[in-house]
Amino acid sequence: MVNSVTYRIPLEDHTVGDLLRIYLLKNKEVKFAGYRVPHPLDDVLEVKVQTTTEDTNKIVKDTLRSLQKDLFEM
Repeated sequence: MVNSVTYRIPLEDHTVGDLLRIYLLKNKEVKFAGYRVPHPLDDVLEVKVQTTTEDTNKIVKDTLRSLQKDLFEM
């Protein structure tokens, strides 16, 4: 897919995956955001993101900063 990337995040599960997916979908430039845990015995989370621009990594970094700020305020 064009303008897409898959991140593998070790030692995380559905909690982080769902939060990240929700925050990514708030961005108007994100076409698709989803996650999966390939196997219940593996401590790995896979997050796939597709955007309308070529700067997918910047969008993900900005989303992570926004999520971190909101969690810190809570």
